[in-house]
Amino acid sequence: MHPTEETAVTTTLDTVPKPIMPGAEMADLLRFHRDISWTGSIAEGGMGPGTPAMTASGSGTHTLIQDGRWVVGDYRQDQHLLDGTHVLTWQLHWVAGWDPALGEYRATVADCYGHAEVMSGRIDGDRLVFESTGDPPTRIRLTWNLVGPDTIVWRNETSAGGGTWVLIEEYRCTPVRRGEPAAPGQRSELLEAIRRFNKRTLNPLMLLSRDADTGTRPGWTTSAADRGGPTPHRSSPVRYPAASPSRWPTAATSTGTAT
Repeated sequence: MHPTEETAVTTTLDTVPKPIMPGAEMADLLRFHRDISWTGSIAEGGMGPGTPAMTASGSGTHTLIQDGRWVVGDYRQDQHLLDGTHVLTWQLHWVAGWDPALGEYRATVADCYGHAEVMSGRIDGDRLVFESTGDPPTRIRLTWNLVGPDTIVWRNETSAGGGTWVLIEEYRCTPVRRGEPAAPGQRSELLEAIRRFNKRTLNPLMLLSRDADTGTRPGWTTSAADRGGPTPHRSSPVRYPAASPSRWPTAATSTGTAT
């Protein structure tokens, strides 16, 4: 090949934009994205007017994609009333990374309420903050604070119409290693299954035994929600939908692990 032709080919290839290479910004971001478990609380009214205060426990795992250019987080959290009644299981998918063109962190979120959003982030020492982009009616601010080598405190706050920030939920997160015992959020699923068994199967059997001894017979009704088995009639579980798309703990922190 003639030197002039080789130079022309090289110049042509150089015109094609190359993928970015992950650098110090991603290394800094990963300090806040460790596999975690958490416990914490949701403020009264935090999921909309009239919603109760709740406790929550959950866990999150993280994976690098595209040769380390993005970190992906998947989170799951069980929420309970203060008396221990299970309310719902919340889930969220999170993708975060560094945008060199904007000179800031960017993240996308998608949760089980059908809420999707793009957020912008910044790191100041041991504090990571992501906020809503644009000018939505309700803004979200997610904060990760590294308060110790093995503790992250995560907060979820909202601001309506440019007003003051209001705390929705806060969690204390503890990093875990993969392969360790199940996180509190995962263990709570087993406990919930045991509670359902006791309520739907064991308790009715005990009542049947008692009624057989007394010669009486309870009245049963069958509910489709009870997986086809005869159970005492009861109302459906209460669910508290978010009043707006602004409610959700995010990725890896909270007083249990992340938001």
